[in-house]
Amino acid sequence: MKEIIESILKAPLPKFLVIVGVIFLFLGLGGEFTDILVTDNVKPVGMLVAGSIILLLGLVLWLKTKPNLHGSPLQEIELTVDSSQSGSIFVDLKTGERKRFGNSDTKHNRFCWVGRYNDYFCKGFICFEIDVDEQVHNAVGHLRAEFSAPDYEVRGDLSRLGPLILYSFDYGQYSEDMNVNVMDNGIKLHTMEDITDLKTGIDITNSIRRAIKEGNKTYKVALVYPGDHRGEELNAKILIDPQKAKICLDV
Repeated sequence: MKEIIESILKAPLPKFLVIVGVIFLFLGLGGEFTDILVTDNVKPVGMLVAGSIILLLGLVLWLKTKPNLHGSPLQEIELTVDSSQSGSIFVDLKTGERKRFGNSDTKHNRFCWVGRYNDYFCKGFICFEIDVDEQVHNAVGHLRAEFSAPDYEVRGDLSRLGPLILYSFDYGQYSEDMNVNVMDNGIKLHTMEDITDLKTGIDITNSIRRAIKEGNKTYKVALVYPGDHRGEELNAKILIDPQKAKICLDV
């Protein structure tokens, strides 16, 4: 028994709590440690409740510090936004002319504009740098990835535009070639009936895994509405700050 107590005291906190929780449950269910621990005055209900709480707490802490397949603690990595390659493409619905606006342009265009601005149809794109170490490459099949853009401003009635759609461009060429058709060449990641998905986060695990496996150094997402509503009087858009956008990897 002495050895058991010493091993418990030396155990990491999550393991310690799990063991203690199991012991409490054992005692609450009528178990006994004969000649070592007197349990005559133990209240079963109290032990069961305490054991369940301690066991649950231990499991939660263990899951948060659970090592990956390589024995290292789980880590969260945030990809860096490349502001110089992020911005908007404005398509003139009358002439078809395309203009690119990015972070280096006027103060009004440091945002990604998505939607309709008078006679322009706007698409936003955000570029991230993929700079991960060998451990991430080795664990790419097990990592999880999430995109979020919590800092945005809504102007006008977005309901007429339809659902906002998120695409990815693994090869990193979208902003350089303004003629790329997002819907034909991009990979659809998510359709947002509610744009608050941008705040809560969107799962992009499979797309990021593929980009890392292919050795891409950049990863771009594009945000676009499905139709330009040509011929309609419409001024409704979202302004997204690309510098506040995030792609987080759990490895």
